[in-house]
Amino acid sequence: MTQKKRILLLLEMTNYYTHEIVEGITRYVRQNNEWMIYLDELGPVTATPEWLKKWHCDGVIVRSHNLQVHEQLKELNIPMVELLGDGKVSKSDVLSDENLVGKMAFEHFWEHGFRNFGFFSLGQNWFLTEFRNAFVREVEKSGCNCSICPTSFRKIDLNSTLVISDRQMNMFTKWLVSLPKPAAIFSPPVTNSTVLLNQCQMQGLNVPDDVAILNLGNNEVICSITTPSLSSIGANGRQTGYEAALLLDKKMKGETLPQLPILIPPEGVVLRQSTDTFAIDHADFTAAIQLIRQRATERIQVQEIADELCVSRRTLSRWFRKYINRTPEEEIIRVRMEHAKRLLRETTLSLEQIGRQSGYPLVEHFVRAFRLRMGMTPNEFRKNF
Repeated sequence: MTQKKRILLLLEMTNYYTHEIVEGITRYVRQNNEWMIYLDELGPVTATPEWLKKWHCDGVIVRSHNLQVHEQLKELNIPMVELLGDGKVSKSDVLSDENLVGKMAFEHFWEHGFRNFGFFSLGQNWFLTEFRNAFVREVEKSGCNCSICPTSFRKIDLNSTLVISDRQMNMFTKWLVSLPKPAAIFSPPVTNSTVLLNQCQMQGLNVPDDVAILNLGNNEVICSITTPSLSSIGANGRQTGYEAALLLDKKMKGETLPQLPILIPPEGVVLRQSTDTFAIDHADFTAAIQLIRQRATERIQVQEIADELCVSRRTLSRWFRKYINRTPEEEIIRVRMEHAKRLLRETTLSLEQIGRQSGYPLVEHFVRAFRLRMGMTPNEFRKNF
């Protein structure tokens, strides 16, 4: 019997995103069944364990911003996959595609009619800076401006407690109140977005009508418990973990490696109350959007929407082109696909069941429409995510 390889995971298990990473690693291990996993560190990874120097280890997956950890692991001369790093000397081998995250955040707000944008964090480190820059680039491409909260430029240590001084809180509050309303604010760290939400409520700003809030990571516990609940972009930590395990396997076997870093696309926006509004002063168009949301999976037709609103189909199409640059037909398909993707990620329903629940009575039609829209089959999507 082939001896199993001993793999050490040096991960901060107090982090929700890391939990998803471990799930992805677990999926790879179950498929290959050639590894024995050893888990170390429940808190921030600031040093390698002393016993590691005396213990034979075949590979390490680590998530730490600490350069000392990186150097200590290099000295051991064992295959290693870094999932964070300091962004300079120690670079991540697998990470979220910040450009796609920024694009997804902007498009979500844009499609909801927002034209005033902001970015908020309680500080900056290398990856928050990348998310901020990506979001700002997308906003500026549209011809709009993005206001960045002054606290977003404050230097912070990745694992330090985020404490904001009275002076910084005053800067933050002044910035928030001065934003043109309605405003759409991207605040990637979920803990920062809760601070933003609380401050909106203290200042009498309605979320989402005055200020819409979107974060990154989809921490379901935190995002669901707040009032209103927080919309979030799924960071796809499970795929990150799976790709990290696959990469480590290649390194241990001496195989040709892919181009690094491996960029992981975000899963999509999980819509909750904090962005569930339309910043468009057009009641009939908003009503049309709501009809599509409610009945797209019931196979509602464009003509039915036009009839309910007592307008021509041409007028309806003109509204959609003007406000979200899509046809009503495209919006119906988009809503159906988002519903299907959620079922593929979160359930074990068959493709036939998912197709029917997404507005496609015939599974062949569902698979064809999904592949045309997503560039992969539903089964491929389910496997990836």
